Amino acid sequence: MPKSIESTAIVIDKSLRGEGDLLLSLFSAELGFFNCIKKISKKKTSQQPDFFNLITGNFEKIGASDLRILRDFELLKSNASIAKNYDAFMQASEICRTILKNGKLIEDVGLLYDTLTHALSALDAGANPIVVRTKFVYIFSKQEGYAVKQGFASNLNLQEKSLLQEMLSKPSLNCQVCSQEAQRLLAKFIAWLSANTDIVF
Repeated sequence: MPKSIESTAIVIDKSLRGEGDLLLSLFSAELGFFNCIKKISKKKTSQQPDFFNLITGNFEKIGASDLRILRDFELLKSNASIAKNYDAFMQASEICRTILKNGKLIEDVGLLYDTLTHALSALDAGANPIVVRTKFVYIFSKQEGYAVKQGFASNLNLQEKSLLQEMLSKPSLNCQVCSQEAQRLLAKFIAWLSANTDIVF
């Protein structure tokens, strides 16, 4: 892998490292899941990457480690509206946590990157957070080769099947479902995945 690579990535986690460094966890179509260090500028007007940001930059590899350095970046999309809605922020965080726990083992990172960007864009636009996360988890598990339709969906009752079909078939912004029922179905789905697949939640 080249020592330095330009890539567009999504910030899925961040934390302070010492007094002057920001440790970022990112996911991109080129690099998949990776961590990098960004120096915190002393200028008050200097912009720093934030949760769910879509950024582009040049990521330099540090020695033999997988850690990279980000010196400068361009913000392409902030997804800032997610932080204004508690439920959207919580579901976006859970989606990113799924990437954090499973991202290093993903083979087709390009597919997952597209799925992640679509999910965050839907949440930023105001779609039902439970619908967005359910759709993300379903698509992600199918991309990983798990027979979720045969193993999970086929064993639901008629009401649950109808609810799942509505969430999966309609654009998230146009999907009007009962959030409580959708939450119960999502919990049931995650329990099934945890028991029957290698996906970690």
